[in-house]
Amino acid sequence: MNIDIIRRRLDTRRDRQIEYYPELPSTNTFLMRLASRDSSALLYTAVIAGTQTAGRGRFTRSFYSPGGGLYISVLLPCPPGNNNLTLAAGVAAAEAIEETAGIPIRLKWVNDLICGGKKIGGILCESSADTAGVRYAVCGIGINLARVTFTGDIADTAISVEAMGGQTQPEELAAALLNRIDAHTENPEGVLTLYRKRMAYTGEHIAFAGAQKGEGTVLGIDDDGRLLVRTGAGITALNAGEITLKRQ
Repeated sequence: MNIDIIRRRLDTRRDRQIEYYPELPSTNTFLMRLASRDSSALLYTAVIAGTQTAGRGRFTRSFYSPGGGLYISVLLPCPPGNNNLTLAAGVAAAEAIEETAGIPIRLKWVNDLICGGKKIGGILCESSADTAGVRYAVCGIGINLARVTFTGDIADTAISVEAMGGQTQPEELAAALLNRIDAHTENPEGVLTLYRKRMAYTGEHIAFAGAQKGEGTVLGIDDDGRLLVRTGAGITALNAGEITLKRQ
């Protein structure tokens, strides 16, 4: 990983630190710990790992992070709603992959990057406060780049950029991703429209689980980033949860 290549490809003049480690337990955990002391001094810092030994997803799940992927976390000002940051990161990641690798990406609410019906990457946004009480957010994005053999629970559901016929270098993708994150977090007005255009499962029948459980037809998202599902009882708005496509 060549940090100088990333810096040369950045659109903004933002003074940000970019750190690379061949291996970390988790880029999100690492950056959250750094930010807990003084988030203002580290704002917009990006941490990249060659592999993660304890990568994390939502609901305390692990995120498989073998060598040959891009695993990056960015420290950002804390937005009013975490869902909106996750949506912005999803749009940014989809655009960056398409721009650099040339393969189409769709977004499965709320944090999955989908290509060819399979998961090609994921997003985990977390927020906290530093010792001075300043709130911050860490946005982590993991993208499968190289062709690898996925096993276990993800054997039939995961895919990589290379396996889908895409080609990109991690430095090129990292720079494009940082550029898009900057653009969509600084000017978030169009994020909802862009997300809706890329949404997977719109009009499809799904099951949902979490604080609310049931099944119904996906209508889209509202202006707060909640998933709208038409059920037998009416329209349900989901703040969080897991959705699964149901074949009727």
